[in-house]
Amino acid sequence: MDSTVDPNARFITPTGLPLAIVCVSLVLVFFSILTTGLRTYSRLRDAVLGLDDGLAIAGTVRFPQHLLWSNSIPPTAKLICVP
Repeated sequence: MDSTVDPNARFITPTGLPLAIVCVSLVLVFFSILTTGLRTYSRLRDAVLGLDDGLAIAGTVRFPQHLLWSNSIPPTAKLICVP
């Protein structure tokens, strides 16, 4: 980035609807990983893992990556999802 930009102006802290979208996305990532993990475990235990399971795993891996790389939220931002 250009060195003339104020370092404090590079990121914004989400409030209102953007904060709600980020919080809902984080909750959905948690449930997505939990559900896919349980599904994969049961399919591996029964030895019936198939192509659909591989696609579900790929989608679950891609979902958090999309959230992290598409949002310009710095890792040090404080997100308070509960008022």
